Amino acid sequence: TLVQMPPVYSGAQAQNVGFAQSATKVYFDPEYSLSSLIQIVLDPGQGVEGTGAGISKANVQTVQDTNSTKRVATFADTRDDALDFVLHVPGDYSTGSHLRILARSAQTSGVVVWQARTAAVTPPAASDPTLTTNTGYAATIPGSANQTFQSNVQITTALKPNDQLNLRIVRAAASSATDTVGGNVDLLYAIFEYA
Repeated sequence: TLVQMPPVYSGAQAQNVGFAQSATKVYFDPEYSLSSLIQIVLDPGQGVEGTGAGISKANVQTVQDTNSTKRVATFADTRDDALDFVLHVPGDYSTGSHLRILARSAQTSGVVVWQARTAAVTPPAASDPTLTTNTGYAATIPGSANQTFQSNVQITTALKPNDQLNLRIVRAAASSATDTVGGNVDLLYAIFEYA
């Protein structure tokens, strides 16, 4: 079944498939580049609030905007908050993956630092390996409150088709002096992309 993508990606279409025991949308976005870019959209409502050494749980909640209701993950400015996902790497995966994050904040200035901490599991290996921190991405907050902005984090973990990808999205508010946003940042959704 083909369905229209969110308006931010005009012209692209989607097909519903199941990954990690939850419904996930996989998108082909012909307008993003000349290559065939595959996108797996990660909704905050499908994530698990991450925990671990030096990590706090991102607050996943339902919010009511003027014209819509949505699930968001709120990341605080005083600690490193995390949201975890487990993905099945599609069988046609080759190389070049990254994580695109769409977020917003009521703040009107500062820089937010996102990290993608990842581990690849090739079955039948143990499913809980140590996570590796990929290069972080520092995004400048727009000058208007609650305006959306994008961040792109390159995934450097070596992946193979049909791997399990353990993914932790972290706002490095406590561990990075570069993160200067003096308030919460809401993650609206993230997209795992590859060509």
